[in-house]
Amino acid sequence: ATIKIHGYSILHHFRSDSRGGGTALIYKSCYTMTAVPLSSNCRTFEFTAAMIKTIASTKVLFIIIYRTGPITSAFNGELDHLLSEAAAKCDTIVLAGDMNIHFDLGIKNGIVSQTLDVLSSYGMVKHINNPTHVNGGSLDQIFTFSTFTFPPRKVSPLSY
Repeated sequence: ATIKIHGYSILHHFRSDSRGGGTALIYKSCYTMTAVPLSSNCRTFEFTAAMIKTIASTKVLFIIIYRTGPITSAFNGELDHLLSEAAAKCDTIVLAGDMNIHFDLGIKNGIVSQTLDVLSSYGMVKHINNPTHVNGGSLDQIFTFSTFTFPPRKVSPLSY
């Protein structure tokens, strides 16, 4: 309720078994976000998905994810399925959240490497390279992908 007073709205996906809060997307109320139903068969993570249409009619899908427990190949399979479904619905994807994966380990860890392979197969770009956890490591992450390409900027010659 407090965030609404300050001009924000929230889309919340509560846990079905009511153990805790689930996931949420908080955004400025001046924007119109629409919840997007995506595959709900995910057992290895929770997520909230919502879309915004820009002035240029670009569809931007935000997926907020929360994953706990040990990372497994089942997670990578479910993430692959989710991204496949999401990619068909939008022009741009912003995937963010507390994934509880030590992305800083990269190729040193086989299962983390597989996760990065799944993400890169969709053209996702990792944006957080610094530690996000008190004990180090980048567990919270932001990945983006866009089919939209910006036109090259016209640079005017400088006059002296």
